[in-house]
Amino acid sequence: MRLTSALLISLSLLCTSFTYASSEDDYEKALTAYSQARFDEAFIHLKNSLQQDPDNLAAKILMGKLLLVNGYLQAAEAEFYEALDQGADINLVAEALGNALLFQNKYQRVINFSDIDKLSAAEKIKWLQIRATACIRLKRTDCAIDAYKQSLKLDDKYVPAYNGLASVAISEEQYAAANKYLEQANGYDSKNAVTWRLQGELAREQGQYDEAIDKLQTALQLAPEDPLTLRKMADIYLESNDFESAQAFVDEIVEKTPNDPLAILLSSWLESKDQEKLVNNDRLEQLNEIMNSLSPELIADQPVLYYISGLTAFFHGNTEQATRDFTQYLQQNPNDPQAVVLLARTYLMTQQNRQALTLLEKHEDKLLENVDSALLLGDLYLKQNRAFKAQKLSDALSERYPEDSRVSLFRIRLMAIRGKTDEALGILDQNYDKNQDNITFLFTYSMMKLQAGYETDALKAANAILKTYPNDADFLNLKAGILIRLKRYDEALSLIETTLEKKPNLFAAKFNKAAILSRLGDYTQSNLIVDELLAVSPKHPQSLLLKAHNMVKENQVEEALSLYSDILVLNNDFTYARFELAKLYQAIKDYDQAIYHIDRLLVNDFDNPEYLLFKTALYIQKRNILEAQKTLSVAEHFTKDSVEYLVRQSELQQAIDDLPAAIKSLDAALVLAPKNTRLNLVKARLLIETDELTAAKNLLNSLRAENEDNANFWLTQALYANASDNRPQATKDLIKALGIDPYFHQALVMLYEFAIRGGDKEVFVTQAEAIVKTYPKNILAKNILAQFYYIEQDFTRARALYKSLLKQEESINRPMVLNTLAIMALDEDIEVAHKYITQAFELNSTHPEILDTLGWVLVQKGQLEDGLGHLRKAFARDSNNPEIRYHIGFALVKLNRNKEAIEELQKAVSVQRPFYNRNKAQTLLDSIQ
Repeated sequence: MRLTSALLISLSLLCTSFTYASSEDDYEKALTAYSQARFDEAFIHLKNSLQQDPDNLAAKILMGKLLLVNGYLQAAEAEFYEALDQGADINLVAEALGNALLFQNKYQRVINFSDIDKLSAAEKIKWLQIRATACIRLKRTDCAIDAYKQSLKLDDKYVPAYNGLASVAISEEQYAAANKYLEQANGYDSKNAVTWRLQGELAREQGQYDEAIDKLQTALQLAPEDPLTLRKMADIYLESNDFESAQAFVDEIVEKTPNDPLAILLSSWLESKDQEKLVNNDRLEQLNEIMNSLSPELIADQPVLYYISGLTAFFHGNTEQATRDFTQYLQQNPNDPQAVVLLARTYLMTQQNRQALTLLEKHEDKLLENVDSALLLGDLYLKQNRAFKAQKLSDALSERYPEDSRVSLFRIRLMAIRGKTDEALGILDQNYDKNQDNITFLFTYSMMKLQAGYETDALKAANAILKTYPNDADFLNLKAGILIRLKRYDEALSLIETTLEKKPNLFAAKFNKAAILSRLGDYTQSNLIVDELLAVSPKHPQSLLLKAHNMVKENQVEEALSLYSDILVLNNDFTYARFELAKLYQAIKDYDQAIYHIDRLLVNDFDNPEYLLFKTALYIQKRNILEAQKTLSVAEHFTKDSVEYLVRQSELQQAIDDLPAAIKSLDAALVLAPKNTRLNLVKARLLIETDELTAAKNLLNSLRAENEDNANFWLTQALYANASDNRPQATKDLIKALGIDPYFHQALVMLYEFAIRGGDKEVFVTQAEAIVKTYPKNILAKNILAQFYYIEQDFTRARALYKSLLKQEESINRPMVLNTLAIMALDEDIEVAHKYITQAFELNSTHPEILDTLGWVLVQKGQLEDGLGHLRKAFARDSNNPEIRYHIGFALVKLNRNKEAIEELQKAVSVQRPFYNRNKAQTLLDSIQ
């Protein structure tokens, strides 16, 4: 039996290896055919390669280029974006992607390309040429000129940029400037056909036809196949009435170019809490039995029965019937404020906040006669970020009910929404001791403290409520909900068990239990409780949502999508469910579907900043910067009164590299929360990033007195000092930050970067070793120190630290630790190196460094084909790494493919960045030339 198992395992490994080898073999054949313009043959080999290994990134990139060559522009574009999503090195894709976009007239997408800083200098220049072309096609010459001049900053001898500037100058009749650019171009390359063609065009524009023909003839001698030059020649002959010569050139032209669930529970519980106290459970059961005995016809004849039916359905969680009955009742009694409030609460139970707000807002004058009803409207104003409306309501309530503590609490909540959180919390603190019996106050205090992160205070208020009502199952469940928010799941679960002992069928408590089990990862038990809840209330939205959430966590994505759709069939206006569905589509990178559902939400809630900012993020993920900018420009009108939204807006503006706008958004947030240190420090960093150092310095000086013990402040000071070329001061600031918080890794990372860039290495080592010694579980500090020793080639110290990291249970980047251990073992014991890199590959099979090391180890062991295959995959993900090119060149030499090896090695040794094996690569190159 063991023998049979061993044989089966061996056969399985053999088959896997064979499939992999076949995929790589087909890729190599495709690469050869492509390089020789045998595109049909290349397509067949690539198709075979991708069928056997759909994750062969090198093959996917080549397929995109092949599709581009053959004119399948949309398919090529899709292939390139898919490759980038899978981790392809953008340097291998950018130029081809840019051309695919140009050919499809997607010029704005080219201009909005946001990853240019990820490109190497050479690829950046190529992209700038593509960008300039797109600018010209859109008749944005300033944009084109900027692109060409950026190219020249990277390479002041780059002839195509001079030619581009000359072409723009000619089109704008700036002939002297055009001539200057062309002279510069000709000085760097006297045999550039485009330069000669442009000189011909310039002569023609100035009426010098003979000189124009001479220049164009020279261009044709250098590039006989250039249809553009042929066309210019034909134009000149036509202008000079030489139709015969013009016809000859036209004929030649034709020949050459023929064509989240807890928040919902708490919200629903709170919104119906007062109403639950109106009718006890026994009375409700009796009322329900009576209603069930009445015929629909009788209810229709007596509208008040609609109200009773709706009320019964409402308290039993049947929101669909409650909505229908209250709506029917209000059609005949439109000014009944209690029915209005009950219908609004029914909307809220299914998260239809917009419908509830619209309904209540129509009856605002009548609602003012009842504090609770008016405050329900006020709560919605706050939730919808309509601070101005909330302020007007607050003023009206304060005038009518000046001594009502509930109105005072509403004003305090409004202060917090408008960014005055510290002031609002201060008022609550001042009034806490004299409100120990005020349940509404205690609840508001608890929630606001929790939202602000003051967990001890939040629990203090919750416990104070339970001192008054120690056996109230609802309040016990409320505390459990707060504990869930605090992620204290064991305590919450124990409290819920106590709650259910007192009230076994308390729906909300059972739901909370299911939610806790879900967060603890026990999705099976969570689903069992959810199924019990759905048996009682089949259409209970929160239970359905929790079930869908559990499906997502169990990777049952299709089932979750289907359930979310079913929820929306039950209630097409259930905004929370649709938003969760949009988030799920975002998670699986189906951005178009996510945008579709956000657009559906925006139809009835067009000014919802949450949706608008989410939509912006989706467009950024789609790399559609233009639409992201448009959506942000709309969102900006509705984020003005919310610190949270303004901060998110600023982050999105940073993501599209609009730093001035990001600073402006932070300024607006700081008007609402001027003493918010975190926001001020973020602004300071943006000012530093945009070289507004004087403004950054003034801001930091204003913060210093109150932030001497703030590690983040000293990090920002270090960033300022470094930007001001004061490295010693930056180092001192970083040491202060680490003295305050030894786990403040950003400061240690910055010290590390100083050290490896020629700074004070001793300072970094002293700080890092002291932290590791005092805090041995500080794995990031240990990892950074190990990496430093590795770069310094102190393998003994590095190896000891890396092995120590492998023994720790805390999360680390285990694959990269194993990869580094493999590299250090390469020259000492190839088998040990192979063991380490195999373990790394099993954990992460897509990282270019791991692929490179594995390929290099296999080559060193003589497994050349397998090794080369892994090296090719590494290159597809990081084409700027000369080590990978050297390793590929080495493998090709071993395979006697010297011609290909020469090309790889030449590119490796020509890079400007530091290259550890440069001498070895040069020696190998010299030996085969």
